[in-house]
Amino acid sequence: MNLNKVSSVEVMVEENYDGEKFQALQNKALEKLAKSIQIPGFRKGKAPVSLVKNYVNPSYFKELIVDEMVDDILDNAGSQFDAPIYKVLVKEANIEEDKGFVKISVELLPQPKFEQINFEVLPKFEEQQVNEDEVAGVVDHLLEDQAVIRSTDSEKPEDGQLAEIEWSLLDEQGNPLKPRRTTVEIGKEEFLEGTDELLKGMTVGEEKTMKTPDGQSEIKIKLLDIKAKVKPELTDELASDLGFDNAEALRNAAEDEIRRYKTDQYVDGWLNDILDKIAEQLSLELPTSMIEEEYDHRYEEFMNMLNERGLTLESYAAQMQQTPDQVLTEIRNNVNKSLRRYFILEFLKSSMGIEAENTEVSEYMKTRQGINRQEAQYELEIQELIDALKEKIGTVAASEGSDDQVDVAADKEEG
Repeated sequence: MNLNKVSSVEVMVEENYDGEKFQALQNKALEKLAKSIQIPGFRKGKAPVSLVKNYVNPSYFKELIVDEMVDDILDNAGSQFDAPIYKVLVKEANIEEDKGFVKISVELLPQPKFEQINFEVLPKFEEQQVNEDEVAGVVDHLLEDQAVIRSTDSEKPEDGQLAEIEWSLLDEQGNPLKPRRTTVEIGKEEFLEGTDELLKGMTVGEEKTMKTPDGQSEIKIKLLDIKAKVKPELTDELASDLGFDNAEALRNAAEDEIRRYKTDQYVDGWLNDILDKIAEQLSLELPTSMIEEEYDHRYEEFMNMLNERGLTLESYAAQMQQTPDQVLTEIRNNVNKSLRRYFILEFLKSSMGIEAENTEVSEYMKTRQGINRQEAQYELEIQELIDALKEKIGTVAASEGSDDQVDVAADKEEG
């Protein structure tokens, strides 16, 4: 038997069979066939082995012998593989009357070692900071929702103000038809084109006429009132009406919500960066067929998506200012990257003993409507992994990339 290690995840094996060794494999294949084949004059599975070969398609019988040869190789050489087998592919096979040859590719699952990871050089988790302007922006948006509309003492409407108008079309004799009322926010051109500029030059009670945009008709507009949205001030009383203890509690809640949002935006990128760097450290290789199978799946999904949109690969590539080959290369690169990340993710979870308990998953599902058990378990384990990595790698306060970042966890312990 000849074994040739092609890579850390592939071994090429060649073996020749002849004489008694080859005959033994033939007999083994015939014995399996005899249990299922139906031969005239015999009950199913009861025909003599010596007759079975005469009732089997020669090509099919050769395939069975190749299968037996592969099983024999794995039984005898399995201990020489230093990792679990992912897939076995027959690369070459030749079966003659009294001998056979087979060449197989044995793909192995990667077996990285946790102790080879250098966590010290991995990027620390940046605790997201929130500044006063961000908090003020959220509070201002909240107050905007509580704004009331009131009449103003403005002489003429300005951008952002509301003009309450009465308007009517004029007939051919210039007489107004049925008047209607509406409110227009100045600066948004919500009514007819040119209305905003007309209203900016009017005072309350004044009437003017203007042509419609198509020039076919005239309308008369009367400015009835000028109003504006008046935002309330943030007081303890208002904060209480909104469900907070006081104004400071509302600001703190806004700060927490901003930090949570910024952390959610940051954490996925940070985790992917960690997974990519660990994969590089471990020189992670994946079985070729694993990548090809996932690529074929992604390719089929992609082409179905293009078909639903009435596009071809060529037309899509043109839109993206790429060649078709570049589009497909990008898909393949993404497949490779996502598989490597997934493998490292599962490897870390296993190595660090991260597994969500059934009771924990059940409780979590009560807080997340529409989530299934598998999704709940995944989310819990991802969060536990993130927390474990933060503790192992460390955290820093997010900054503009200065060299004097301080370890937040250490600060809190010293404090």
